[in-house]
Amino acid sequence: MMPKPIWRKRKTVTLIAGSKCQDGYVICADSQETVGSFRVSRLKLAPWKAGNFEIAMAGSGNNGELIDAFEERLKSALSGNQIETLDALKELIHVELLDFQKNEASTYPKRERQMRYIIGATSISTSTCNVWTTRSSRLIEIDKYDLIGFEDERYKFAADGFLRASKGITIAQGIFLGLYVMWLAEQTSNYVKAPVAVVVVKNGGIFSEKPAKINSLLERVKLFGAQFDGLFLTCPDTGLQHGEFARRVEEFVKTLIQLRKEYVEEWVGQAVEEGLDKVIEMFPLVPTGTQIIINPTPSQTQSHKRIQQDLSASLRQNFDYTQDPDRIVSNLESLKDRLQKTFAQQTQSGEGPTEEEAKSAAVAEGELFQAALMGPFKVGQDVCNLLHRVREFMLLDLQFGEPVNLQLRMMAVEQVLHYVKYGPRPLDSQTSGGPQ
Repeated sequence: MMPKPIWRKRKTVTLIAGSKCQDGYVICADSQETVGSFRVSRLKLAPWKAGNFEIAMAGSGNNGELIDAFEERLKSALSGNQIETLDALKELIHVELLDFQKNEASTYPKRERQMRYIIGATSISTSTCNVWTTRSSRLIEIDKYDLIGFEDERYKFAADGFLRASKGITIAQGIFLGLYVMWLAEQTSNYVKAPVAVVVVKNGGIFSEKPAKINSLLERVKLFGAQFDGLFLTCPDTGLQHGEFARRVEEFVKTLIQLRKEYVEEWVGQAVEEGLDKVIEMFPLVPTGTQIIINPTPSQTQSHKRIQQDLSASLRQNFDYTQDPDRIVSNLESLKDRLQKTFAQQTQSGEGPTEEEAKSAAVAEGELFQAALMGPFKVGQDVCNLLHRVREFMLLDLQFGEPVNLQLRMMAVEQVLHYVKYGPRPLDSQTSGGPQ
């Protein structure tokens, strides 16, 4: 007698963020779903065209099949439809969603029928756009910011804190805000995980950002977040001498300037490599008026070298505590502890990290990435090379599952820890050119 097949329901408890910007909208969605007892990665936010509209929608609920089924139904309803305005589209989606809930979804258990969407749309004929969030079958325009899915008050509070003092954010800021919330959620929830998909909704259309670019921006969010966390703890510490406090504030400013400069140079390099005439950006990554010199003259090259030397000398003078080996060891230990506890949780051999441990490790990870990117100061070029390896492994996904990824990350961290504490292993010292 053949055993009964095991039916595993797809569960889409996820996190989706939508924000209204000065010049459009931004929608971000993570990629984790659960199938039975397993977590899988799945793209949830992919724009498509039907009728007179471009649509980008992502949903959250207790049954992934229902989430996908309504999206397919909407595609069919719009194909060949002659409506052109966003108001007409909004009404059509309301009618279709209400009928879907009453008829197609009614055969499922009540708990599985609960689902919500964030839907972005651009009318091709009128060149207008809008983004809505759903409440039951109703569509409500996103006025500022909305989160659906794994809605933890901490994530809403974090978003509100950034938006409270703002009269309106740019698309670039909307992307950074969405990525920050996703990163915060990934550190504190078992239901949210990168990679993150990002789409920009503008009057001229809907545009998906490239995964490599989003990964780079997410790394930037982590780095800058670590800097702000460090300064926040310094500001109320009245036990610091005024000179020490001023030094740390100056250090904070110099770090931000250096990081911004490196990212601008990175983007310019990629743009030149692809061809400046082929680059179409939905938001600016380089300040307006920036001068780009493709083939510098000898005097321009010498001037650039002098600027770099002056900046390096300034950084060596002002960033001692950030690059101190003891601080790097402390950060590596914090990161290693989080990885070990996460691995134990994944393999059901122990408890995962606490919220405080996860946040401490996130700050440590940001400082380690900074140490890798800032270059060899007190710790030396060899340690910087190894920190780059840690950085690469933290972003690595070999598609073998999370436990294997965690083991690779732990190995990379342990190698750097041993090197910083005790110097190279015998095998390392015999390898030409230092650590590989």
